[in-house]
Amino acid sequence: MKRTLGGISSPATWRAATPKEWSAIGAIADEVHSLLPERPEVFDEKFRLFKAGCLVLMQGGHVVGYGVFHPWKLDDAPALDTLLNELPSEPQCIFIHDVALLAEARGKGAAGEFVRIASCMALKRKLPALALVSVYGTYPLWTKHGFEIRDAPTSAPTLARYGADARYMKLSLR
Repeated sequence: MKRTLGGISSPATWRAATPKEWSAIGAIADEVHSLLPERPEVFDEKFRLFKAGCLVLMQGGHVVGYGVFHPWKLDDAPALDTLLNELPSEPQCIFIHDVALLAEARGKGAAGEFVRIASCMALKRKLPALALVSVYGTYPLWTKHGFEIRDAPTSAPTLARYGADARYMKLSLR
């Protein structure tokens, strides 16, 4: 993945997020998810509960995207803008809570690389699947990465908060 910033071409790479990137992450969230806002303390809690699942996409020294995943239960999506309080003691998947990229970072493989990183974490924890809620009609993108739309009966009320086009999706890893 390459992008030119200030005339210098550099690869975009995912790395662990740190608190010093909170303002950049917030600005990206405000831009990309203006219709699905979440309070900063929701991201803070995810960082506290599962630091390994909070990543930023860096390019040329700038944050151009972020992604968040954590262990969770299959067929269940956490409610938006709600604190989890704790992660499940017996998780069944890695749930991709969010992948948000600035326009200039899209279409260059960052989402696929994020799925690969989340998949590695799931396999390391012996979890057989990834799950997510596709929003803004992005389910064709996730289908390209192997996700399938799945009925999630326990999540139906929660999915409504993600928008009319929300789709619960699963990627089996085994």
